[in-house]
Amino acid sequence: MKKTISVIIALLTSSLLFADNYEILIQQAEHLTRSTSQCPEAYINTDTDILSISFDYNGLYTLHIENSMSETVFQSALPANGMEYFYDLSGIGEGFFTLIINGPGGEYYGEFTL
Repeated sequence: MKKTISVIIALLTSSLLFADNYEILIQQAEHLTRSTSQCPEAYINTDTDILSISFDYNGLYTLHIENSMSETVFQSALPANGMEYFYDLSGIGEGFFTLIINGPGGEYYGEFTL
C-alpha cells in the first residue's frame, strides 16, 4: 500500500513539473502614486487551469478574476507572505481574463487566456 501511494505521489509531482505553465505578467496599476518594486508572481497551468501566486508584500489582498466582459468570475483572499498559493480556475470557462490583486500595497493586474 505504501509503495502504491509513493508511486501515485511521484506521478502527480512529475505531471506538475512538466505541465504547460506560463507566467502571467503582473503590473502595478498606473493610477497609484505609491510605488513598490515588489510585484506578485503568477503562473497558470493551461492543462489543469491551476493558478499559482506568490507575493512578498505584507498584508491580506483580494484576488479576483474578470472575464472579457468585465464580469467577476472568481474571487478569493491572497495572503501576501511569500508563500505560494494555488487556485483552481477550472470552473471559469475559456477565454481572455484579467487577474486583479488589491490590498494595502496597491492594486496589481495581469492578463491571461485559458
